[in-house]
Amino acid sequence: MPIPPLDQDGFLPIGVHECTLGEIKGRFGVFRGSDRRPQLFARLQAFLSEAKACGLVVSVVVDGSFVSAKPEPNDIDLIVAVVPGHSFAVDLSPSE
Repeated sequence: MPIPPLDQDGFLPIGVHECTLGEIKGRFGVFRGSDRRPQLFARLQAFLSEAKACGLVVSVVVDGSFVSAKPEPNDIDLIVAVVPGHSFAVDLSPSE
């Protein structure tokens, strides 16, 4: 299902909106008067690539001003769900 339109205040409707990384890029990661959004998206893409490589990530929720009409968001808010039973008390190598 495509990402729904923003409301009159520039925010997504309340709820979970499943989408692909490509859909996020097309909607929120493109140039809009400054290169801030493409820069943030590149960092998100790099993070997700590393997260996928470690094999612990089940899903990611992208939130905050990045997924709004704000022209120059400061950052991207994320919630990262990891595999059940993962212990954060265990030391991870730098690649994880």
